[in-house]
Amino acid sequence: MTQVETWHSTLEKILNSKEYQAYYQDNRNILQRIWDYIKEWVLELINKWFDGLTPSSSVGDLIVAVILIVLMLVVVCLAIYLIRNFHRSKQLKRHQPLKEITINGVSILEYQNLLEEAELKHNYQASVRFQFLILLYELDQMQWLKVERWKTNWDYYQEIKSMSREKAEQFYQLAIYFEATTYGNRQVDNAAYEKYVKQVQAFKQEE
Repeated sequence: MTQVETWHSTLEKILNSKEYQAYYQDNRNILQRIWDYIKEWVLELINKWFDGLTPSSSVGDLIVAVILIVLMLVVVCLAIYLIRNFHRSKQLKRHQPLKEITINGVSILEYQNLLEEAELKHNYQASVRFQFLILLYELDQMQWLKVERWKTNWDYYQEIKSMSREKAEQFYQLAIYFEATTYGNRQVDNAAYEKYVKQVQAFKQEE
């Protein structure tokens, strides 16, 4: 073996040794690789959008961090909105407030008479019920919703929401209290009833 061949063989051994190859191995963990990939992608976008602008590595890290934080906030807000909306729909889809009532031939005046009787007897649970039913018919007359026996309060909520999100939020609170007293047997005293009446009146006054 010539001297050149000997040097060549020795060089190959060195290049193939673990100590030498360690310098060329990617020792990053999976998170570091993902981070570097995202950073490289963001920097390429910045370079493309801003005519050759190339931020430093530290600035790139900061930009990626800000973007990820914003995305996380968006995801959290979206999750909260979806959970809240699901919870609300579940609450108001349980019952149909007019299911047991014959709509044809029933006037608001008749419900107002029933309301007066319930108030005279201090039957505040029934009074809350009639207050809410009267409100539904008044909203029907104003064409904010269409009263139907098969509809739930969630259906009415959605109809009002298409007209005004703020009014829909107010209606939701009135509907939840109505359902708690009518179907959940929630007890209502005079003070609670007067508070509910004020909320109904405030809802009507802002229409």
